Amino acid sequence: MDKVEKEYTNGEVTVVWKPSLCDHSAVCISELPNVFDTIKRPWININGAPTNAIKRVVDLCPTRALTWYANKKSKDLTKQNENATEITLVKDGPIRLSGNFKIIDENGNSITCADKISICRCTKSKKLPFCDGSHREL
Repeated sequence: MDKVEKEYTNGEVTVVWKPSLCDHSAVCISELPNVFDTIKRPWININGAPTNAIKRVVDLCPTRALTWYANKKSKDLTKQNENATEITLVKDGPIRLSGNFKIIDENGNSITCADKISICRCTKSKKLPFCDGSHREL
């Protein structure tokens, strides 16, 4: 899996983007378009909304392609939400898992240790078993 990570900070909080985890559900774009806009470069405008709004929307990311952490000089020491294990079937889309888990392949090797991912159901993903948004082309 591609390990590209980009960070965007406003001094209070840093948003981390891991594009290889994104399933293109566009929750961030629909919830906070002043911050997340794929037409603009950079596509994340970390100063486009208050910190609390950014954290709220990043917490909604179904795959943890977007995460955040409080900067040391920030007075807000809140950690990102840790939810109970949850499995969601998305209509005409992936299976979303959130919680505390590890995925093991058929040989017993750990593929990933994560708390949010999307698993492909259409079998067209180029990142199997993970969703890459290919189901939208069917």
